[in-house]
Amino acid sequence: MTGLAKTKAKAGEVSMSARALELRDMHLLYNHCMRPGQTDGELRWGITTYLFAWLLLLRFEEATRLQFESINLIPGTRDHFEVRLKTRKTSQTGMHTWVLHANDSDPKICPIRALIRLARVYGDRVGFAGPLFLKVNKYGAVLQEPITTGIMGRILAEDLQNIGNLAWALYGTHSFRRGGCQHRIKNKGWTVDMVAAWGGWTQVEAITMFRYFYSPNDNHEHMADYDRNDMKKPWAF
Repeated sequence: MTGLAKTKAKAGEVSMSARALELRDMHLLYNHCMRPGQTDGELRWGITTYLFAWLLLLRFEEATRLQFESINLIPGTRDHFEVRLKTRKTSQTGMHTWVLHANDSDPKICPIRALIRLARVYGDRVGFAGPLFLKVNKYGAVLQEPITTGIMGRILAEDLQNIGNLAWALYGTHSFRRGGCQHRIKNKGWTVDMVAAWGGWTQVEAITMFRYFYSPNDNHEHMADYDRNDMKKPWAF
């Protein structure tokens, strides 16, 4: 299957599992995971694994490789923490480091709140070493097994269907990375070079990075309003 995928890519066929998860999707996933009656195991999804992948522009396999040792809580600091990933697909040597800050204006995507919720789910049942994201059954029991890419993909597909996303089959391993890129550009006002540095892209990978900013599979329902938005600007002639 891997060989077939590579052959299709070389032939110019674009993977259909490449739709971006937008800010509103992250809010809907949060609401779904935080609805009344959820168990600890169910609450963990969408609050930690989803959010960290989206904020850090990670692929599924990179998110599942995060370790407790990847989190650096700085003594005396409560408004931010560091996340370190030793190796990435785009950089097999060295370490990539991010600094995530509290987000009081949008608590649903606040990484510090997400980390606190994860700690509450684990309680004293883990030694806070090894894989950061562990399997948690529906009864809230923490299993000493890391979450796999396959499990993450399956749960995401189920959650997207549960929130009424009819295009759930278009989402895949790069959806968080793609959506996180677009969020930084559209909602945060970042420049392309800022996103490139945050995501760990090199100049050689500029074309690859552009594919994360735009895909025919992404939502373009509001395209009719694109030009209309310019009418709101106080242009001077």
